[in-house]
Amino acid sequence: MEEVFDIRFVDDQGAPENTRFSEIVIGEFRERFLTDLSFWSEADYERQWREAVSQVMTLDRAALMASMTDPSNANFVRWWVMYREGETVMFQDQLFFMSEAKEPFIPSATTRFIHDRGTVSDTGYPVSEWSTTTSALRAFLRKTEAP
Repeated sequence: MEEVFDIRFVDDQGAPENTRFSEIVIGEFRERFLTDLSFWSEADYERQWREAVSQVMTLDRAALMASMTDPSNANFVRWWVMYREGETVMFQDQLFFMSEAKEPFIPSATTRFIHDRGTVSDTGYPVSEWSTTTSALRAFLRKTEAP
């Protein structure tokens, strides 16, 4: 299996106002999701995605924001958390509830809010998880470098 990673904006046909469809690709897994544009611009997301991928190359975790609204009045954020173990990076699609934060949520410091990796839910079911390699993430960073 070819190791692949990508996250990007795709067409906005049919997206509600102030949103855009985005897509994440992790190996053979591909998912489209709605990204809220009422608080962050497309450029803000793209910058955060690159920064998070860069972070997970040196840290054991980082998060790709999937939908960010104003943290001062949001109930949650949706993110793709990356957990690195050696050259493998596992991804989990998660909601982070602001009520769980022990301090004000700061989008530029997501690593402070990421829980330890769990592979079984509170109800005893396996947590959905996808993986790729750090080399796939490095390829993403090269592809998305500013000209």
